[in-house]
Amino acid sequence: KRGGRIRADVLVAPHHGGWERTLPEFVRAVGAETIIVSSSRDLRVPIGAGPAAKRFYTELRTHRRYYCTARNGWTQIRFGAGGVEVRTMR
Repeated sequence: KRGGRIRADVLVAPHHGGWERTLPEFVRAVGAETIIVSSSRDLRVPIGAGPAAKRFYTELRTHRRYYCTARNGWTQIRFGAGGVEVRTMR
């Protein structure tokens, strides 16, 4: 909203990835290809959230490297000359 652009290679989703109307715009503005959700359950479209939430969560899972601690367990991110490396362990 302040007009500035923020960029990141990795984004830890705010609010444990919970749906907010502003979430898609925020994720797109940051431009991260790797999204981490720290939550006890995997993302779900909340009842009553509408088609925008369903489209966004589908996009998140199919067009980005998406990891959720509920599904993937421990998640390690390493940054290096070769890019971003993600390791998980259940």
